[in-house]
Amino acid sequence: MNEGCIPTKTLLRSAEVVHLVSARAHEFGVRGVDPNAITFDLAAAVARKDAIIRGIIDGIYRALKRNKNITFITGRAELTSPVDIRVDGRNFSADKIILAVGSQPALTNIPGLDEAGYIANDEA
Repeated sequence: MNEGCIPTKTLLRSAEVVHLVSARAHEFGVRGVDPNAITFDLAAAVARKDAIIRGIIDGIYRALKRNKNITFITGRAELTSPVDIRVDGRNFSADKIILAVGSQPALTNIPGLDEAGYIANDEA
């Protein structure tokens, strides 16, 4: 599941906090922290990010499902006309259709990129 840049921002914020603690903990009144012994628990940061995303998605889905004017359908969709859509082989008609299609990185063919190494938002 890819929810745009939310995971990247959340993990980058976690990294920023680690930096702040290691470089400036004393400014915030933190005592007893050895800057050379600070560690980063990636699994905990990823779990935090996943919980934030789950909360956002669950909130959106709950709001959509509560609205009696919205029919919420999941699946592979194809617009067949300006007012018709086919979702997993089932046909629907509506005056207004919203497709929440998700996203994935579009990699550009840049000479040397593969050799240099790169990360997209999912890896970040």
